[in-house]
Amino acid sequence: MIRTKLRVAIGCSGSIGVINLPQYLVELQKIDCEIKVVMSESSRKFLQPMVIESLVHNEVITDEMQKGTGEALHMRLIQWCDLLIVLPATANTIGKIANGIADNVLTTAVIACNNPVIIIPNMNESMWASKIVTKNVEALKSFDFTVIEPILQNTYISSEKSYKQTLSMLQPKQLLNVLNHLLEGSFTETNRKEPSI
Repeated sequence: MIRTKLRVAIGCSGSIGVINLPQYLVELQKIDCEIKVVMSESSRKFLQPMVIESLVHNEVITDEMQKGTGEALHMRLIQWCDLLIVLPATANTIGKIANGIADNVLTTAVIACNNPVIIIPNMNESMWASKIVTKNVEALKSFDFTVIEPILQNTYISSEKSYKQTLSMLQPKQLLNVLNHLLEGSFTETNRKEPSI
């Protein structure tokens, strides 16, 4: 059976940027896709999985779930998806992936994935400018991962009650435009059978 709906896996690592994930999911759904989300333990300190589940209508995949079932949920996820997006990607998660460290469902899925992978870093300017992060990002690019780099944007700082230029991920609508450009014509047809998760 030929399928035209894009299947997107979203992997969330433990950045404060994960609190904005619902806005990104709302925008992503405009490209007529089905979404499944895997959340690292640290990401769930910022956002409860039930919030995500109410938006994507799929159960959030966690390390605890994998331990509880004993199944290789990362393999089921990458067999299901057409595209895997790490959003947001911390310096820690980027470093793990770049160096082949698969110690949770998210990093294991990314390392094992044979379909397109998009990495969306989110960290402060000092961290982003670090030689170690630069080296790891270049390593990801050498593995043919797409890295959508953070940019300077006007951000409202509540503690200062003012806007200032800070390094941040693309805003949801900006990201959707970039993804539309990247995906144009790439996933028009597929007949992959969906494994249950």
